[in-house]
Amino acid sequence: GRFREISREFILMDPGDTTQGDLQKELADLVDRHSALSNHYDLAEQLLSLHFHEEWTVDPDSFTITKRVTAITPVIWQQRKTTDGEPVDDPDTGLPVYYKMKLERIPLRNR
Repeated sequence: GRFREISREFILMDPGDTTQGDLQKELADLVDRHSALSNHYDLAEQLLSLHFHEEWTVDPDSFTITKRVTAITPVIWQQRKTTDGEPVDDPDTGLPVYYKMKLERIPLRNR
């Protein structure tokens, strides 16, 4: 069977992982080239996740699942701030609080 429009968010927030850092840079370059809104943001700092839009094909005879990414939607993360511009941290964990904003969907040409 074929399953279309499967969407999942992939988080790019592991600064200690150099492979993931390289992936983030490559994806930021792709988004910068294909997103009309990307010039409003610092992608190296704010592109912290993406939604991958996928099509999956399941072959029940061979027990094979094939996945193809058809598009991505970049997600910009911005830290919440007070009206005075001070960063807001979660009172329980002390970690920064972010809000996320999806940019436009970018179709991939590998179809």
